[in-house]
Amino acid sequence: MDQQTPVLQRLAEAVELVKQLQLEKDEAVFRSQQLKQDIEGAVAMSQELNREKDQALARVQQSKQEMESAIALSQQLTQERDQALAQVQQSSQERDGAQAQAQQFKRDMEGAVVLSQQLNREKEEALARAQQLSQEKDQAQARAQQSLTERDEAVAQSRQASQDLAQAVALSEQLRQEKEEAA
Repeated sequence: MDQQTPVLQRLAEAVELVKQLQLEKDEAVFRSQQLKQDIEGAVAMSQELNREKDQALARVQQSKQEMESAIALSQQLTQERDQALAQVQQSSQERDGAQAQAQQFKRDMEGAVVLSQQLNREKEEALARAQQLSQEKDQAQARAQQSLTERDEAVAQSRQASQDLAQAVALSEQLRQEKEEAA
């Protein structure tokens, strides 16, 4: 009878240990699921940032095309102004008309230069936004990597808890056999 008490006590301790390990395992599984959700959220955020970056790059490309059109227009206006100045040299009567035309061309060219400068500013703003989006994407990827590391740690803890649980079950089984042999 005296031998049964330590065996029962060890069996009770083993059962308690099994319960504790089961709780730790459940907690590790819960944390692993939570980390998986965090990772999926970070991946979704990264995809959204990539989409916004692509849109910003498309706007930059459009601004670049508009700027190139404005530069071509500016070059065309410069050529036309040069032609008008050549006509001014040919005759004094044509000079008055050519000067008026040259002034109009100058205003058009200045408008094109202003438009070109505005497009340059918009392009620089779009590039800054694209750079910001790229940085945000890098940060989201870093957070996703951190979440993966935390998940791996939780999985390792879960495996360790499972091994501890298996050892406790084996110990419980051994204690049960010892109790049966003692009886």
